[in-house]
Amino acid sequence: MPQAKCTAEAHPRRLPTQFRLGFNQEITTETYSTEGFEQILKKSRNRLPCLVSKILWFRVVLLTTPFALVAAGLWLSVKARQFRFSRSADMIYVVQSPPGEFNPFVPNTGVTREITDMIFERLFRRDDDLKLRAHLAESWSEHQRITLRMKDEESAIAGAEILKSEEENVKSVGILEAKREGLILRAWLNGHDRSKVDEFLALFKPEQKAELLKVRLRIRDSIDQSLGLFLENAVERNQVQMLHYRNDQEADLFLEGDTDLFLKEIRLYYESNRDLEPEIVILDQSSFYTEMDMSLKLRDDLHWQDGEPITAKDVIFSYNELTRPGSIYPLKDDFWFVDSVEEVGALEIRIECAASSAVMLESWEKLPILPAHRLTRNMTDEAWREFFKKPIGSGPYAMLERRDDGGVILAAHTGYFRGAPKQERIIYRMMHDREERLLGMRLGRIDIMEPDPREQLWMERHQDQIRFIDDVPRYQTFVAWNLRRDLFVDPKVRRALALAVDTETIVRECSGDEAKPCRGLYFPGSPYAKKSPNTPGFNLEEAKKKLADAGWKSGPDNQWKLPDGKPATFSIGYDAGNLLNEKLAVELARAWSKLGVDVDIQPLPWPELLGLFPEANFDAVILGWELEVGRNQRSVWHSRFAAPGSSNFCGLRSSEVDSLLEQILLETDPEKAVELTGKLQDKIAELQPALFLCETGRHLAIRRGGLVQVRPRIDGEMTAENLMIGRTGFSAVRPWWVRKEPAPQKE
Repeated sequence: MPQAKCTAEAHPRRLPTQFRLGFNQEITTETYSTEGFEQILKKSRNRLPCLVSKILWFRVVLLTTPFALVAAGLWLSVKARQFRFSRSADMIYVVQSPPGEFNPFVPNTGVTREITDMIFERLFRRDDDLKLRAHLAESWSEHQRITLRMKDEESAIAGAEILKSEEENVKSVGILEAKREGLILRAWLNGHDRSKVDEFLALFKPEQKAELLKVRLRIRDSIDQSLGLFLENAVERNQVQMLHYRNDQEADLFLEGDTDLFLKEIRLYYESNRDLEPEIVILDQSSFYTEMDMSLKLRDDLHWQDGEPITAKDVIFSYNELTRPGSIYPLKDDFWFVDSVEEVGALEIRIECAASSAVMLESWEKLPILPAHRLTRNMTDEAWREFFKKPIGSGPYAMLERRDDGGVILAAHTGYFRGAPKQERIIYRMMHDREERLLGMRLGRIDIMEPDPREQLWMERHQDQIRFIDDVPRYQTFVAWNLRRDLFVDPKVRRALALAVDTETIVRECSGDEAKPCRGLYFPGSPYAKKSPNTPGFNLEEAKKKLADAGWKSGPDNQWKLPDGKPATFSIGYDAGNLLNEKLAVELARAWSKLGVDVDIQPLPWPELLGLFPEANFDAVILGWELEVGRNQRSVWHSRFAAPGSSNFCGLRSSEVDSLLEQILLETDPEKAVELTGKLQDKIAELQPALFLCETGRHLAIRRGGLVQVRPRIDGEMTAENLMIGRTGFSAVRPWWVRKEPAPQKE
């Protein structure tokens, strides 16, 4: 049988229809024999070195392409950032968190406070010497209103004729207005001079004036309701010839005739209401009382940012809405002395006061003026929030828009009465990336920013490009004790806890140069600011002695026990988002553990921390507040506001403190006012209702030579000055900062 041959023709080798040699030669033949394939390979040997070379280059390109792409990306990123910082006339202020709600009735800080102050204006402002000056108000005047009861109708008629007289002694009193209402004579005298009251009373003979017994009633809560209910049902109520409410806790009753029965009746009534803590004091014979009235006149060149004029209706609306019962932004406690407010002209209002106060202007200074034509009475919380999202104010800058990144654009108010700011637009830009912020500062494209600690270190090495400005340290941080807790009732215990803390060392270690120990209860630089000699220093042994004096017992483990034998321990809460307060809480707990008192640290979200106060559900909390320039601290320390949820959230009740606060409100002599505020600070330092830790101010970095201050003088002319911070801080000068074009940078 013949042997079969294996030939190429019989068994052809197949190749793919497309086979590439190198990078560009393509074989598309369908089928080749073995011999043909070998010939192709032989012909290709000459091309092999070229093929290998091309493969090597391909590998090089393949490996280097990612690096090239990364480098190109970085280059494009830098160029994109530089493009983002393209030069413009806008002032660029970089922030790391979005500004909040521009609500002038809540205690804002930082950029939110700054923007709010530039949108909303007030009737009065502080000048560079911290003195109150008219702002939206053009002028104001204070009048004493005297109410005098005459003995009978004949005497009242004769007295009214005297007040109409043109005699010199009558003219010298300075009577602005007078009228008779039955047996009552009322007169308004210019100014606040007590001697003028004496001159007025001297116009009438003693036998013409009624002989009345003056009795003062003081209770802990609001007096008008309880006293009104008593008088409605009192048998001897006809003996009350005049009634004067001095404030919301005090009233003077002027009694005629045999007063024994009336006094017995009112004492029995209030003894059955001991929770009111009544105090009844018989003063002397008197037939008159004085009150203060005030007139305010607005400027005639004021306009809202929507072009509408500002009038007395806006002032009255703002007052009524913010002092009415149930207002979500109550300011009633700041206007305790006001009886009524009425419009007497398009630009003038008259304020009748139920009590005399030497700090009236401080209260009106706090009132932001709102556009009545944009708002309605009894607005809901949601309606207020909608308004404050894009508010209409009267300040030098108006809110133009919220940026997509959370920032804000402000535009100069061209109708501003002091002249539109020279800086037309300010952009508050969100920028989270640290490298991007530093690049912007290096290129001179960022004008202002608040550096974090690492940025601060870099900037300190580049002070040829950057300078720093510090605001007045007006924000105080303190530990508020809950004096309603048995643990903190005794002031010796509170003082012992203060003596156990080396405040200066703790503040320095927790904040570096950011904060300083507190120097008093009042605004830095004001005549009232004083560090009391009663402020406890660090003395651990003295602290232990104070605890022993308070009846605490030290156990064998050096841990203190309360007089009832329970372990001495308490909790301290703080805002979990506040890094400084977190550090302070840790160091304070460490200091008190060395004393022998255990402390439970409780970091809480800010809303949850605020939720502790309505029911006073806390032992101690670390808080902060902004110091006001004025002297009135009644709402902070007076017993009237010590109930849970009120402004005296420590719960301090001290008759000595109350008396000092009331004297401060009434004292017209500046030197005596300074003396009284000094005594108040000494008493607070002695009682230690709060442990004051430190005070801080804002710290800004600005590009050197990049900003100038151009602000109006009193005569309206604009003056250029070096950038500075006055005694009032940023609020007075911030609207007048103007951006200068940066010098060209080498790219």
